[in-house]
Amino acid sequence: MYGRLGADPRWIKRWVVPEGHGPAPGGGGPVMTEGTGVVGATLGEPPAGRRLDRRSLVAAYYTSFVALGLFAGALGPTLPGLAEQTRVHLSEASLLLSAHGFGYAAGSLIAGRLYDRVAGHKIMAGALLIMCAAIATLPALPWLWVLIAAVLIVAVAGGFLDVGANTLLIWTYGAKVAPAMNGLHLFFGVGSLISPLIVAQVILFRGDSRLTYWVLAPLMLPAAGWLLRLPSPSVPPADDTITGRVNWLLVGLLALFNFFSVGAESSFGNWLYTYSTTLGMVSKAGGAYLTSTFWAAFTLSRLFGVVAAMRWTPAQMLLGCVPGALVGVLGIVLLPGSSAALWVGVIIFGLGLGPLFPAVFSLAGRATRVTGQVTSAIFVGGSLGMMSVPWLIGQFFEAAGPQSAMITITLCLAFALGLLAIVLNKARDATRATDAASA
Repeated sequence: MYGRLGADPRWIKRWVVPEGHGPAPGGGGPVMTEGTGVVGATLGEPPAGRRLDRRSLVAAYYTSFVALGLFAGALGPTLPGLAEQTRVHLSEASLLLSAHGFGYAAGSLIAGRLYDRVAGHKIMAGALLIMCAAIATLPALPWLWVLIAAVLIVAVAGGFLDVGANTLLIWTYGAKVAPAMNGLHLFFGVGSLISPLIVAQVILFRGDSRLTYWVLAPLMLPAAGWLLRLPSPSVPPADDTITGRVNWLLVGLLALFNFFSVGAESSFGNWLYTYSTTLGMVSKAGGAYLTSTFWAAFTLSRLFGVVAAMRWTPAQMLLGCVPGALVGVLGIVLLPGSSAALWVGVIIFGLGLGPLFPAVFSLAGRATRVTGQVTSAIFVGGSLGMMSVPWLIGQFFEAAGPQSAMITITLCLAFALGLLAIVLNKARDATRATDAASA
């Protein structure tokens, strides 16, 4: 049985069954068959020829996360240009960041139940196609409310895609998901790293950052085509023991932790360009390169996280990363006029923040059963942080000054660090209880 992802990895093995086939008659495991199909869970070693199928699934998820990161990395550097396009103040344009977070929350909330019932790859491919169409419209929309609606559509589809890749990856790897999970979010960082570089080149050659979206839109299509050619992993069965239950208290705490950590990540990535250019510390192209530096550090730390996850527990990763990110942003706050402090702080913040999100999901996989609804709940917490914290910064950015952005991000990480002690205590209790029940 699958039960708790962190129970006994020896019980979580893989075979391939045709998509749409359920348990064998009489309530046994999935029917063994030849050919390609969805990943099921049973005892014993997988046939040697099947490992390539699993690698193909994972490669498709990684490609989809590059596409997801491309849009996430572009919204912040293009925000001033979008404000000019719609002829509004920056505080009003910050509603686009809120729309992005709200759409992510809505998409994540809806997606959880859907992935528990429908073949996941069709949902993910549809989300990518919707993102492609909506992103292509952004440079041509002259009214803020229409632009907000388009960003909302992109974000809802992004929420579907994000929940799907995380959930299906856990269903594919089970208790050994941590390195693959870090790899998934590494490729989100790759997309977010590339995107500001594209913005910088568009500014240099065309002088208009908004045209970036016409470059990004078609880049959603390769992952959609790949996913449509692959069968979808199946939802793992639950049983009537404690190992098959969801620890909703822990899930709620992880969602709250994500609210603060993702709120800090999203705010930093989206406001760094405007913060640095408003203070005159960098040029417009330099602001894009500074943002790309953040995502480069972020991506590098996730690459390190893939290796570290083989040696360190998710709890150890979280305990090392949250204080590190806090140190980075504190340096920027305490030395506001220092260009060196800005660049070093950006790098340290990115290095500390990168492994947080995958570590949260790996921790959940060790302490509770993970379903589509569980993934949705954790995502909703992060999406609400993505929606509210960047918007809050936008309301004070012009009135109180750019430094208010970094102070708000510092407070978010301080709250996250305080909450982490509670999260890890509850996760330890849940793991002990499920280990006792599995014994």
